[in-house]
Amino acid sequence: MRSSEPTTIRLEPYLGTALTIRAEVNGHTGLFLFDTGEGVSTISSEFAKTVGCVPWGRITGFRMTGGRLDFPRCDNLQFKTAGETLTAPIAGVFDIMTLLPSDAPHLDGALGLDILAGRAITFDESNGLLILESRASLIKRIRNAKEIPIRLVRDAEGVALAVDVGVPTPLGMAWMELDSGNGGTL
Repeated sequence: MRSSEPTTIRLEPYLGTALTIRAEVNGHTGLFLFDTGEGVSTISSEFAKTVGCVPWGRITGFRMTGGRLDFPRCDNLQFKTAGETLTAPIAGVFDIMTLLPSDAPHLDGALGLDILAGRAITFDESNGLLILESRASLIKRIRNAKEIPIRLVRDAEGVALAVDVGVPTPLGMAWMELDSGNGGTL
């Protein structure tokens, strides 16, 4: 949290209820799904070529449906938006369009919480806002907040980042992933 003011990133609607973020990588602007359940941010193979990334290695993860995904990676991609630079230490190279209807508007990838690691954020889904909090704005925002149990989840050998929220049940705590891009929205 560098500045005393928060940074507000306006998200754009996509296919009704999903949200996207425009960001620049190596001088090239792309449109990316913003998905809090994404785990590992991804770019398409076409966008990887455009920004000069030569994919290498392999990331293995699992979709919410249990399906396995294996894809190569690009390292240290910097996504510039709203005057901020958000870094994906490891980004997957995966064509998200293969998961969407054939007539869906083009996306260059999907950005998840991994690009926000170590940052205090507020995600206002109903107003399409992602707020990168400053120390002062965070103190003000949580002044009257109620704390809830969460877990930061690092899957895929620690590459992915997701947030699970504890939901009390009569038999114990159930942990539910915060997933703004789940199958119901697309």
